[in-house]
Amino acid sequence: MQESYIYFAPVTFSKLAVLALYLRIFHQKPYRISIYFVAVLVILTWLAHIVTASLSCRPFEANWNIEIKNFRCLSQIWTCRMYTIPNIISGVIMFILPIPAVHRLQVDGSTKFSLYLAFSMGSM
Repeated sequence: MQESYIYFAPVTFSKLAVLALYLRIFHQKPYRISIYFVAVLVILTWLAHIVTASLSCRPFEANWNIEIKNFRCLSQIWTCRMYTIPNIISGVIMFILPIPAVHRLQVDGSTKFSLYLAFSMGSM
């Protein structure tokens, strides 16, 4: 379970970096509320993962000591599935968030397409 720390930290901080960029670009109140909501969701998901990964085995020492014989740990498949749900939700919101703002821009179609593409890459 400890190897999952390596996965969740980059995902969390890259999403927070994109959300910080969105805060600098979008100044309207509805956008800012949505951005803060997603940021809180991302941070809470990360914190829940840290707590779950840290406390997943009984006895606690079984988290790092491979010589312990009688131990129980949470299923890695189950915990990964539970963290996938808020991760997908935050990704979808980050994908959808810039679409109305780009749509309202008064630029040609190829520029809009390029902006849609750039924002979609940032949300992945």
